[in-house]
Amino acid sequence: RFLPWAEYAQNSLRQDTTGLRPFQCVLCYQPPLFPWTEETSHVPAVDHWFRESERVWDLAHHHHQRAVRQHKRFADVRRRPAPAYQPGDQVWLSTRDLCLHQPCRKLSPRYIGPFKILRRINDVTFQLQLPPRYRIQPTFHVSLLKPFYSPATETPGAEAEPPPPEVLDQPSIYTVHEILDSR
Repeated sequence: RFLPWAEYAQNSLRQDTTGLRPFQCVLCYQPPLFPWTEETSHVPAVDHWFRESERVWDLAHHHHQRAVRQHKRFADVRRRPAPAYQPGDQVWLSTRDLCLHQPCRKLSPRYIGPFKILRRINDVTFQLQLPPRYRIQPTFHVSLLKPFYSPATETPGAEAEPPPPEVLDQPSIYTVHEILDSR
């Protein structure tokens, strides 16, 4: 029942990105709340209407570009440059989007690896050398990688082999010994 009123109210609000109301962008004018029902109407000049609609669209485009620049400026405040990884570097891989089949996600490692970078696909994407048991695509965004710093070892040239992840192919089977209480 009130849907047309809500739609009119929404289309009458000034938008931050364009600085205009949606009605102004689409119709080039703000329709009145109650439509004009006069029998005779005066048709404005077509050239004036085209000039006005072009002016409104240009203004909307200008405001939209200004909003994009402002959003970029605010986003760049927290953005930091990506580390300069090269092929052959060792990196940790975030487990944020990986399914590790761990019994408890909260206690699973946040990063796995280290893995060797095979190649740089573009500025923010790298291909890693993953073991075949991982069975995932080896291409990752730079935000999922963290640089690996090797610990100082007593034996030069000795590398510590990371333990393999605990992959559970079957769900755990639990046995109930005793029911202590019930509701």
